[in-house]
Amino acid sequence: MEEKGDVIRGTSPWASALHLVPKKDGSWRPVGDYRKLNSRTVPVSPDDIEKTAVTTPFGLFLYPFMPFGLKNAPATFQRLMDHIFDDLSFVFCYIDDILISSSSPAEHEEHLRKVLQRLDEYGLVLNPRKCVLGVESIEFLGYRVDSKGITPLPERVAAIQEFPLPMTADKLARFLGMLNYYRRFVPKYAATLAPLNALLAGKKGKKEPLNWNETAKTAFEASKVELANAACLAHPKDDAPLALVTDASDIALGAVVQQCVNDVWEPLGFHSRKLSTTEKNYAPYDRELLAIYDAVKKFRYLLEGRQFKQFCPPKDLKRLGLSCQQEEMMCRNPQHRRLPCRNPLHRLLLRRSQHLRLQRNLQLSLNLALRPLLLDLLLQLGNKRHLNQK
Repeated sequence: MEEKGDVIRGTSPWASALHLVPKKDGSWRPVGDYRKLNSRTVPVSPDDIEKTAVTTPFGLFLYPFMPFGLKNAPATFQRLMDHIFDDLSFVFCYIDDILISSSSPAEHEEHLRKVLQRLDEYGLVLNPRKCVLGVESIEFLGYRVDSKGITPLPERVAAIQEFPLPMTADKLARFLGMLNYYRRFVPKYAATLAPLNALLAGKKGKKEPLNWNETAKTAFEASKVELANAACLAHPKDDAPLALVTDASDIALGAVVQQCVNDVWEPLGFHSRKLSTTEKNYAPYDRELLAIYDAVKKFRYLLEGRQFKQFCPPKDLKRLGLSCQQEEMMCRNPQHRRLPCRNPLHRLLLRRSQHLRLQRNLQLSLNLALRPLLLDLLLQLGNKRHLNQK
């Protein structure tokens, strides 16, 4: 690294420990432990190079360029990559991972030339051993991506399938974290995982033992089965009709956004979450509206600026006072929220939000108005108790 100019010898009043992190290809990546430095959120500039010093048996070394481990490094590098490939619609970047999507080998070759030329213009260098070119399926950020869509990696799913029954709170939290990474592939996952989340309620210590029951054990096995049968999420198409399907139960709410291609509905993503203690007390009417609101907020990146159809189960439409036909909606930018609502579901949502706002304002007004009266009553009760004691 010193011969390449990646690091330079020097002296500095700052120093961080050096760690070697193994790569997938068997090589090692040197990373400075900059946790203390990151607490200061110092950007790397010529005046701050001395702060990147790492200690080694051979002395102190400084990074003249942005190293791994700094708090600002990922966001800074992501902005650079977005700037470089902003006008290339076939390029998708996540920090230093570049995904190129092409419809034919000839087009792929043309896309590769443009990408390599752009990287050369900005002085960025690729590692040939880590590049995969001209394939129909590729592993990208823990997913398998091909022309049909996106699916979880089989080896990751297999690792979850082999996960033993966790006996402590930290191991169960680890298992749920593994599942949460792929939960957008599984419908109604929140309802399945509800008994497992209930086991963690009130557990403060990481090594605190869990009290397993049959319901929780069944949920543990069911979560593995549902992940093994995870759906393939299609690639979004700008000209395909969209639909949002929502539902709510007594313990959770869920939704799926899908597109129609060749008269076939393809899922783009699933969403589900358990209801809070307060939300469980909502009337069915309110829970259905909450499911719609939560789904639109979750899939805003897919729905904003697009016209889509909203589907609810017939029983839910009757609760909302609507006919059993699907409701067509337009997801607009926030600045259009004051436009008149012609759709009955829009009017219902607006009326509900206005009712809740009025209710909160009324409650606040009552609290302010009754506060002097309550204080006076408390004083009177205190005086009577004092007299009785005498």
